[in-house]
Amino acid sequence: MNNSFAEPLATFTNRQRELTVLQGVVESLRRGQPRHVALFGTRRIGKTWLMQRQIEALAAQADPAIRPAYVNLESICTSPEVFVQRYVGLICFWTLAQGRGEVDDFLTVTRLLRALPTSPEVVTRTVGRILNELERRTPDLHFLLDVAWAFPAHLATDQGFKIVLFLDEFPELATLGNYPQVGDPFKLFRAAFQSGSDLAYVVAGSAISVMERLIQHHQSPLFLQFELLPLLPFTDQDSRVMAHKLLPQATPEVLAAIAQYSAGYPFYVTALCHRLERLQESGVDSLSADAVRWAFLLETLSSDGRIYSYCRYLHDISLQKARGYGILKAILQTLAVEEGLTLSEVARRIHKGASPTGEYLRALLEVDLIVKRERQYYFRDPVLRFWVAYTGRGIELEMSPRPEELADLLRVVTERFQTAATELGIAKESQVRELLRRFAGQEVAGIWLGVAGRVRLPTFTQVEPYRAPDGQVEVDALAEAGAGERWAVEIKWRGRLAGVKELHKLQAAAAALAARPWFISKAGFTPEALELARQEGIMVSAPADLGQIARAVRGD
Repeated sequence: MNNSFAEPLATFTNRQRELTVLQGVVESLRRGQPRHVALFGTRRIGKTWLMQRQIEALAAQADPAIRPAYVNLESICTSPEVFVQRYVGLICFWTLAQGRGEVDDFLTVTRLLRALPTSPEVVTRTVGRILNELERRTPDLHFLLDVAWAFPAHLATDQGFKIVLFLDEFPELATLGNYPQVGDPFKLFRAAFQSGSDLAYVVAGSAISVMERLIQHHQSPLFLQFELLPLLPFTDQDSRVMAHKLLPQATPEVLAAIAQYSAGYPFYVTALCHRLERLQESGVDSLSADAVRWAFLLETLSSDGRIYSYCRYLHDISLQKARGYGILKAILQTLAVEEGLTLSEVARRIHKGASPTGEYLRALLEVDLIVKRERQYYFRDPVLRFWVAYTGRGIELEMSPRPEELADLLRVVTERFQTAATELGIAKESQVRELLRRFAGQEVAGIWLGVAGRVRLPTFTQVEPYRAPDGQVEVDALAEAGAGERWAVEIKWRGRLAGVKELHKLQAAAAALAARPWFISKAGFTPEALELARQEGIMVSAPADLGQIARAVRGD
C-alpha cells in the first residue's frame, strides 16, 4: 500500500478507544447500517495517524467487500474544477488501485483513464460527464460537485463493495463556497451523504471550533449526522510508551521528562526524541532528565527546532485568519505570562474596553489558540504558551547556544514545568467546585458518574475544600445539601491512571465525613479501580464524563 502519511506506524501508540470506534464503523457498514464519525483535535495530535492505522487494519483484513479511501481536502479544495477531478481520482486510487502506484497519476481525469486502462463503466461515465462540463466556456460548478459527491456511492453499487471514506481536514470544503455558483458546499455534501447504505464517512478536522459548529449547531446541514470522537493529548503513560519506541535505551527518568515536557502531544514527543538523538550524536549524554530539558529549549526556542517551526506556523497562520493582529498578539502574550484571566482582567491588562476585548477573545477562540473555562481564558496548547511567552520577549536561542545561556533558561523552564501540574490541578479543582454549586436537581445519565440508571444532582448549599483540624481527613471539595446529604469529591488532574489505593483513601475520607464519594481523574482509572468503584458504589468520572455533566447542568 502506498504510504503517503506523515508518521510511521511503528511508533503508533494506544488510541485503543478510538480504534474500537472506527472498527465499529466498519462492522456497522458491513451490516448495511452505516455510521458516520467526526474526529477532531488540534493540529499534529494524531488524526491522520489514527486514520492511517485504521486503513492499514482494513488492508490487513484483506476483505474485498470493504474498501477504505483517504482524501486530504486541504490539498484539493483550491477550485471546484480541481476538486472534482482529484476527489474522483483519489477514490479510484484507494478503492480500485488499492493505494498502490503513483498517486499523481490519478489527480486529473485524463491521467486517471490512463492509470486505469480497464476502468469500470461507472468510472468512464463519470469522467466523461466531468470532461464534457469542463470543456464548456462556463462550466456549471454546482453540477460538477454533484457528480463528484455522487461518485463513491455509484462506484460502490457498481462494483459490489462498500467504502469507508476518510475525509481529512473536512472544514476546508468551505473554501469551495467562495465560488458564487456553488453556494453552501456542506449542503451539497449532505445530499450525497444520505444516499445509499454502501458508504460510511469518517471526517476529521483541526479547526476544532469550526468542526463543532458543523456537527453540533442546529442550523448546520450536518447537524446530528455524525458521532463525535474528540482526539485528546496522550496520558503520561502513553507518552512514555511512545517515547520508549523512539528511544528504546531511555531510562524511566528520561521517559518521564519527555512525557512532562511534551504535554501529551505526539508531535512534541517525536520532536524531543529526535533532538535527543542529535544531542547524543554531538557527544552530549542524551539519557538524562537534564538533556531532555536542553532538548526542549533547543526545540522550542531555536530556529532549527521542529517545535519552534510548528509554533511559529500555528501562531502566524491563526492570527492571519483573525482581524486585529497587534491586539491579538498582545492578548496571547498576556495569557502566556498569566493564564486563567477573566475578560475584564484581560481588558485591564491590554488597556481596552470590555466589549472590544470580548470580540478579540472570541476571535482567538475561533482559531483554537485559546479555550474558555468557567469565564477564564487559557492557552489550548501549553507548549505553544511557553513559545509565545519567551519569543514574545525576544528570547530565542542560536543553534549552538552558549552554556551559560542554556543554564539560565534551563533553571526557568524547570521551575515553570514543575509548577505547571500543580497550577492545572488547582484550576480544575476550582472549576469542579463551581460546577457543584450549580447543581440544582438536574437528572443526568448515571454512566457519567460510573453508576447505573439516572442520578439526580443535589442542590448544594455549601461547597468548599475541606481539611480536618488534625489534618487526617482532606478532600478537594465537600458539598453539603439539605437533610444531611454530602458529597466528598477528589480531583486528580494528572497523566497517571487513578488506582485502587487512591479510591480507598477517598472512601475512608467520605466515610469519616458521612458523605458520598466522587473521584474525578484526568487520565481515567485502572481496571482494578473501576471494579472497586462498582463494588463499593464510589462515583467515578473522566474528563469526557465531567464535560457531559457540565453541559447537562448548563442546559446545553
